[in-house]
Amino acid sequence: MSPAPASIVRIVEGVRTHLLGRARLALGLWLVAAFAGALALAWLVVAPEGWRQGSPVPLLIDVGIVGMCVVAWFVHRRLSESWLQEPNVAHSIEDEVGIAPGVLRGSLELARTLPAGVSSELADRAAQDAVGQLRGEHRKLAGRMTHEVGRWIRRGVLGLIVLMPMTLVFTVVAPGRSLMVLAGLASPFELLAGPTLPALVVTPGTVEVPRGSDVSMEVSAPGRATVTVHWQAAGDVELDELIELDGDRGSFVLRNVTARTDYWVRAPDGAMSPRFELQPVDPLLVNDMVVQISFPAHTGRSPEEYGGVVPPLEVPVGSVFSFEGQASRPLSSASLERVAAQTNAAASTGAAGTPGTQSPSGATATPGTDVATPPEARAELSVDGRLFEGRWAPRVSGTYEWRFTDVDGEPAEILPPPLGLTIVPDLAPEISVLLPGQDTLLPASLRQPLVLEAADDYGLDRLDLVVYRVTAFGDRLAPVEQPLTVGGTRGALLRPVIDLTNWELLPGDTIRYFARAVDNAPIPNVGESREYVLRPPTAADLRREAQERLDEAARNVEQLASQAEQRAAETQELERQLSSQRDSQNQNSRNEDEERLDFDQQEEMREALEAQQELLGALDSLEMEMAELNRDLETTGLADPELQEEIRELQRLLDELAPESLEERLAELTEQIEESVECGSSQCWIYSKPVEAVCPHCGLERTEDAY
Repeated sequence: MSPAPASIVRIVEGVRTHLLGRARLALGLWLVAAFAGALALAWLVVAPEGWRQGSPVPLLIDVGIVGMCVVAWFVHRRLSESWLQEPNVAHSIEDEVGIAPGVLRGSLELARTLPAGVSSELADRAAQDAVGQLRGEHRKLAGRMTHEVGRWIRRGVLGLIVLMPMTLVFTVVAPGRSLMVLAGLASPFELLAGPTLPALVVTPGTVEVPRGSDVSMEVSAPGRATVTVHWQAAGDVELDELIELDGDRGSFVLRNVTARTDYWVRAPDGAMSPRFELQPVDPLLVNDMVVQISFPAHTGRSPEEYGGVVPPLEVPVGSVFSFEGQASRPLSSASLERVAAQTNAAASTGAAGTPGTQSPSGATATPGTDVATPPEARAELSVDGRLFEGRWAPRVSGTYEWRFTDVDGEPAEILPPPLGLTIVPDLAPEISVLLPGQDTLLPASLRQPLVLEAADDYGLDRLDLVVYRVTAFGDRLAPVEQPLTVGGTRGALLRPVIDLTNWELLPGDTIRYFARAVDNAPIPNVGESREYVLRPPTAADLRREAQERLDEAARNVEQLASQAEQRAAETQELERQLSSQRDSQNQNSRNEDEERLDFDQQEEMREALEAQQELLGALDSLEMEMAELNRDLETTGLADPELQEEIRELQRLLDELAPESLEERLAELTEQIEESVECGSSQCWIYSKPVEAVCPHCGLERTEDAY
């Protein structure tokens, strides 16, 4: 086939395809409009409560929709096979472009089949002439057929514009009715079946009722005039009674239900309700309960358990209650609530007499009105049938009442007694500085001894001594904390020392300190003493203190000197007694009987020796005090010659009062007395040597001179 005839065939087929598409569009618009019209018709026909059982309207509408689809299929086939045939399309194109009738059709036939005796060149020339006139779009070449299809489309759009908004409005106004329309159209054959009466509805159904009570039953039986109630108690015969319905409803009272009773309802049309059961139960009783109390670990209290009656309790804050118990029948809720009067009083107290004031729980409390129970005044318990359990950490003191309800919402008839609670708070520890207990001057040694007393209701964890310096310009330096371990005791008395020898204090500086106590609670409570001030001494203060200490030491030396004279006489008497005892032992050494010192003499000797030892101890303490005073003066830089001379003079006097030989002599006398007590006279001769033999340089005369 030459190019010109092929072009003619392609153009005609393109026009035909264009017309077929437009025709299908028009057909689709008509179908959609028809479907919308069917839905609108069904919406108008259906009753407000829906399709009535046995109505054929949904089926007829469905048949109409199916019929329209079948007609549309036949129309489509008719258009394809008849209206869009090549001669009709070619004639429409010839009329549109002004070609002589039959020319286009003849060119198409020659393009497909060239008869015998016809020149192919003439046929091609005729085809080229026709192609030259077929210029433009397919919709323009179709001519009158394009106008016909356009008219069909416009009519379909018009129908769609009218019917589709109507359907949408119906759907928006009554969506439930629209759903019922669609449900009926989707299942038309179900609606063709005859109407069925609704099922019987009987209340209260299967329930538990108080034993011996009357039970009222309600029966709903639409479409019936009468029903028959049947019932049968356990161990009894079946009974029945006919009741008339009023507006499809009726009632019946079953008297004095004391045993398990089955009941059901039967209608004249044969419909029957399920068999229900009335189970009589005793009143709700809650008398089996165990209460366990776990105390915070830091209190040191062992857990406690109560069964039945729980006495009023005083528990520390943080205690946890565990409840376990059971009721006489299944429960729906179990709780422990603070007495409403106490809750309202607490709310009124929080309101302070001002209307609209919020309570600590956040609820607004108005005088004269009840407030909701705050969460901290209520404990919810979990229930499982007849059992209940729960854990609760109370935070508010008061009287708490039990609340139990069964599955029907009925309260319990017998309850455990109210629970009286007093929550004892964990108090902060108390700590005080007993010594010096006031603002004072820092000693010359720059070491301030303290006496701290701390106490807590359950136990102390630690004590901290906090010391910091404030400069002459008012600057507060970083504090220094000294921890003091107390080991969990409830009370402690400590004697720490503030050592400031390495602080390099400057004139005008002050030292401030306080003590802090921390208890052993999970969330520790902290108590602090008041803050005290230590003022570093000036040179005049140091000199005055040193002089006072020297004066005190001098007075002590005078007292010790007078005591030394008295002790010297006692020592001489002691040695005389020992000497006479030794002589007596020498004279009686040949006798077989052995004698011991008299008990009173032994006690007198011991007391005399102890007094001598106390005197030596006092002298040693005074010597140490003088040495410490000397070191303090050197530390503070007060090397006053007069003070140094006084200190040396006091030390010399102390050396004279307590020579080293005196201590050795007292030790020998003590040993001799012990030997005299422990051994017989014949044995003691070995050890009871003359004093001069034991210590030839420690005679009595030297001892007297020392005193």
